[in-house]
Amino acid sequence: MLHTPIVDRKGKVYCGPTAVAAITGMPLSKVEKMLRRVRNEGQADMIGGKTPRKSKAVRGIYNTELVKVLGRAGYKVTHHAGGMTLGALLDDRGHMGYHVVHYAHHYVSFARGQIIDNGTLVPVDFGSFGRRAKRVKNFWEIS
Repeated sequence: MLHTPIVDRKGKVYCGPTAVAAITGMPLSKVEKMLRRVRNEGQADMIGGKTPRKSKAVRGIYNTELVKVLGRAGYKVTHHAGGMTLGALLDDRGHMGYHVVHYAHHYVSFARGQIIDNGTLVPVDFGSFGRRAKRVKNFWEIS
């Protein structure tokens, strides 16, 4: 079952950290801290030994950052190519375990009949999620 993300900071909530928080159950601030750490690896030496300033919110993430953070949180992540619509993916795999989907510069998480993104902020049934016609670019099975 998906977790309702714990929003423990002020400001706008973005889709990448929300997708990770829905699977892990970690507060958004911790997910964003992990994403910043993954993003900034190796940069301290490039700017005189100082770590880069942290931003208030992680606004966008790369697929590689998503996979690294989930891996560091103890999950096994298996990549699958997209090509189908979100609705077809939900019909085929919606009854299965955790998944993260990337489509049109957006991430959602789904598992066992429920889906969540930063627009809903709570897990909702597939039928009440309105973006089923979107074309999936990539998706990951999380175990």
